[in-house]
Amino acid sequence: MVDNLLTEGGELFITDSLIHQSLIQSGFSPNLLSVTERKVGDEIYRIYKRYFTKDFIEQILNRYGYKISLNQFWGKYFFGLIGVKNG
Repeated sequence: MVDNLLTEGGELFITDSLIHQSLIQSGFSPNLLSVTERKVGDEIYRIYKRYFTKDFIEQILNRYGYKISLNQFWGKYFFGLIGVKNG
């Protein structure tokens, strides 16, 4: 859906958390979906979370025709990048 909204040269900003050693030690694996339930008042919300590695993010963007710009941040816990749509 996002791909249909962007024209050639359009920029897509992505930021999220990264898998890191303390999560792995707690039993989390890269690319595995986890579900957490939170109750707010009378409502129960399910939070779906999937942790990715840098290599996986780069492969997905390349597969769909996006080049990662030089403006990127890869920290210990979070990343931020700009994917530029190729023609």
